[in-house]
Amino acid sequence: MDHILVATDGSDKGRDAVMMAAKLAKATDTPLTVLHVVPPGFAGATNRLPAGASFPSAT
Repeated sequence: MDHILVATDGSDKGRDAVMMAAKLAKATDTPLTVLHVVPPGFAGATNRLPAGASFPSAT
């Protein structure tokens, strides 16, 4: 495996997918890219995480 790409929409299921991909990437020492795309003008679209939010740890 050369690289892992996981897409998320920020939902609970999307976060589950990110966690699973992160664990797989760590276990296989494979680079991971997380992709989060929103349409232009989407209400609340921003280039940063909401206050207090963070990406979960893959431990």
